[in-house]
Amino acid sequence: MVTIQIISFISLADVASQKLMMMSVYVLIMLLFHLLGITLYKVVNWKISTYLTIWFATASSVLVIIAVLAMRSTKELTKIIDTQVFNYFNDYSSGVIVILIFMGLSLYLYASSKKEALKKIKVV
Repeated sequence: MVTIQIISFISLADVASQKLMMMSVYVLIMLLFHLLGITLYKVVNWKISTYLTIWFATASSVLVIIAVLAMRSTKELTKIIDTQVFNYFNDYSSGVIVILIFMGLSLYLYASSKKEALKKIKVV
């Protein structure tokens, strides 16, 4: 999931369709392993597990993005390594949209699992 969110910030004008294809492949792999994990977990509280997975992955992606932006703006780093690689990291609109989609999905799962928990408490 972190990979998908980081890739969404990379701007490659020549291969925009390949970027979408790479993100799609990562989503399919992520879903496959997540469904396998939910199955092994016996589908108990799957919304909470999925919420936590998405939320922590998105939070770590935001930290990585902040680190990349900090490295990009550091003048001392140019003395050590070639920072031209960071020039590809500039598709902020698609990156922010992907992050917001994952955060929205995460918050939706949290809210719906909370409603289900409240219904179970009222029933008992």
